[in-house]
Amino acid sequence: MASLSPDQAGVKSCLESWREVVIIMDSVLAWEKDWYPAVTAGSLTMFYLILFWLSPSMLTLLSTLGLLITMLDYLGPKLMDKLFSPAQWTGEKERKLDNVCKSVVSTSLLVSTCYTSFSGMKTTSPMTHFSLTTCSLLVLAYLGSLVSGVFLSYLSLMVVLMLPGLYRRGLLARYCSSMVFKLEEMVKGKKLQ
Repeated sequence: MASLSPDQAGVKSCLESWREVVIIMDSVLAWEKDWYPAVTAGSLTMFYLILFWLSPSMLTLLSTLGLLITMLDYLGPKLMDKLFSPAQWTGEKERKLDNVCKSVVSTSLLVSTCYTSFSGMKTTSPMTHFSLTTCSLLVLAYLGSLVSGVFLSYLSLMVVLMLPGLYRRGLLARYCSSMVFKLEEMVKGKKLQ
C-alpha cells in the first residue's frame, strides 16, 4: 500500500464506504474505454433534458437534489455492502483508490492555489486584480444576457466532466501545454511550501 499524506488519508476515509462506486466513476471519467466519453456526455445531456422538460422552480430543484443526496448518503453504503462483496476488493482496486485520493487532493490544492494567488493579487497588484475581476464579471454578464444560465451550467459541467479524460489521454498536454504546465508548476510550488 502506498504511503498517503494526511490529507489523502482523510479523503480516503471519507470515500471508504463508496470505494467501489468511486473506482467505477474514476474509470468512466478517465475514459478507460473508448465509449466512456459518450456515456458521460449522454448522461449529462439526458439529465439536463429531463430538467428542461420538467422545468421545476429553483426551490423545487434544490429540494429534490437535497432529497436525492440525503437518500444516497443513507442508502448508498447499505446497498454497496449488498452489491459488492468485500472479497472482491483487490490490491489493484486499492491502488486505484489511492490514486483517486491523490487526484482529489491535488485538485483541491490547485483550486486553493488559484484562489490564494488571485486573492494575493489584491494586495500585490490591485490594479491588475481590479481589471481581471471587472473584465471577467462583464464577460459573464454579457454571456448571461446572450445564453440561458441553464445552458451555461450544462456547458461548464460538460467541460469539468471531460477534463479528467482529456488530461489522462494526454490531449490537454498536446493542445494546451503551456496552460497545463503553469497549473502543474502552481501545484508543485504549493506542495513545497
